[in-house]
Amino acid sequence: MILENVHDSKLLFHTVDKLLQRSIDKRYPSANSDQELVNAFADFLSAKIVRIRDELLDRKEKLGERTMEDFECTSCFSEFTMVTDEDVSGLIRGLAIKACALDPLPASIMRKCYSSLIPIFSTVINLSLSSGVLPKELKVALLSPFVKKLNAEFEQFSNFRPVSNLKFISKLIEKSVFVQLNSYLGENCLRDPLQSAYKIFHSTETALLTVTNDIMMSLDKGENVFLVLLDLSAAFDTVNHSLPLARLQKSFGIGGTVLQWFHFYLSHRTQFVNINEANSTVRARDLPVGVPQGSVWDLYSTFCILRHLLK
Repeated sequence: MILENVHDSKLLFHTVDKLLQRSIDKRYPSANSDQELVNAFADFLSAKIVRIRDELLDRKEKLGERTMEDFECTSCFSEFTMVTDEDVSGLIRGLAIKACALDPLPASIMRKCYSSLIPIFSTVINLSLSSGVLPKELKVALLSPFVKKLNAEFEQFSNFRPVSNLKFISKLIEKSVFVQLNSYLGENCLRDPLQSAYKIFHSTETALLTVTNDIMMSLDKGENVFLVLLDLSAAFDTVNHSLPLARLQKSFGIGGTVLQWFHFYLSHRTQFVNINEANSTVRARDLPVGVPQGSVWDLYSTFCILRHLLK
């Protein structure tokens, strides 16, 4: 069976959940009100990041400062190419138009009339790309807590993971940047050869096949095999902004307006927790560290972290 669009795939998973009698009821820790609950979630998430960051800083002091490698990129990417209406139309077809309370239009209406809004989208995207600025109104994330596993103890805040939702136009600008950045990295052979994400014909399956093949080949040669798995707690949420920016500039040749755009993209981001139409009291909390998950930064920030730590 071929799924024609995102809606078909969502319908399929919903049907499977019903057949398997999976509970889709949302349950949260006990609270006197939704307002108290969202404030508790917001406080927990903020305290968690502070705690992990403090632990990382303590380890950094013990291990000492690490320097970046001497490799200097000879390529340069300093200006974006302006997008056309046709480009934007293609980007939208590749994006899932999901509902977000921050958007002025419901997703159901957006799916029907987005073609009429393409010239407006193109103008907004090009203004951001040409100026190297992302407005602060597009850097607010709405967080919805979801349990990490089915049947997990829902009274424990630690069993929930926050899923962030952004405005549609914000995701559209991100996608425009990603397409151009990805093209630049490919044309200049700057991708990591072992990368298996955000790469055509590559996925988690190819990554597992590569590891399995390497293990089998070593065993056939009579060699000993040791597998080290690195799991960084809240890796995306604790990234020091100066690290990926420096890495992009030195190792990938990013500069000019492009580097400025990434600086604006990372700085002064905010978020708030939303449950049952209740928002956390401090509606938007500052995020001095971290990168948005599910965005263009997922892949490259991970490379920056691992290369820096494993050097």
